[in-house]
Amino acid sequence: MNSILDPGGVTGATFNLAVSTMGAGVLTIPMAFSEAGILVAGSVILIVGFYTVVAIRFLADCMDKLGQNSYETISREW
Repeated sequence: MNSILDPGGVTGATFNLAVSTMGAGVLTIPMAFSEAGILVAGSVILIVGFYTVVAIRFLADCMDKLGQNSYETISREW
């Protein structure tokens, strides 16, 4: 069987993490909406999404300012 992604590569690991995270979210979102209601659950999703984007921007700014290219090397600087 031919693989599109190289085994053990960064791209493959990224997709694996993303699929795992999204899979858990897809299973829990319907229950969250039914328990909290559309307005509250939708608002929480938007707020968490906003803060996720802010955190990623902070990490990208740290990478630029420190001249590093990974989260691991950024965390070693601190």
